[in-house]
Amino acid sequence: MTEPMTPEKRDPEQTKTLALYGVFIVALILQVMPSLTLQVLSLLLLFFAIVIITVFKNSAVQDGLLHNHATYLARSFWIWSFLMTIGAMIASFLIYKQHTPQEWMGIAQDLLENETDSVYYKSMAIYFIASLAPGLLYLAYRLAKGLHRALHGYRLAKPKSWF
Repeated sequence: MTEPMTPEKRDPEQTKTLALYGVFIVALILQVMPSLTLQVLSLLLLFFAIVIITVFKNSAVQDGLLHNHATYLARSFWIWSFLMTIGAMIASFLIYKQHTPQEWMGIAQDLLENETDSVYYKSMAIYFIASLAPGLLYLAYRLAKGLHRALHGYRLAKPKSWF
């Protein structure tokens, strides 16, 4: 196996590619932090990343390193968004089936008062964690795989594949 390229040996395409992965990884880490401010910052970073990916992809040489990884990252983002939407729908359905409207009011009150020790809050959190974890794990896998290839200066064989 080859060594990752040192910063002196990297070309500008590889540097831009690694920067894209960096933005995505920071956004993913911020997404799971228990702070609304950090999660909003994560969404802004993801929006910024998608805009930059589109710009880089359109300006990069077809079949070049940057184009290949930008395609891969864009595909990863959209599949991840799809999985997170499905997960949120499943979590919402489970909460709807398990709790009465009065309990929903208790959950809303707990959220407003930042009461994280209540039974309602914990059951809702478990549903959302269980439903959203597959999407987050999928994105983490795709980012690790792509970053490993980018660090070594390699393209991905099938940047449009699901895995």
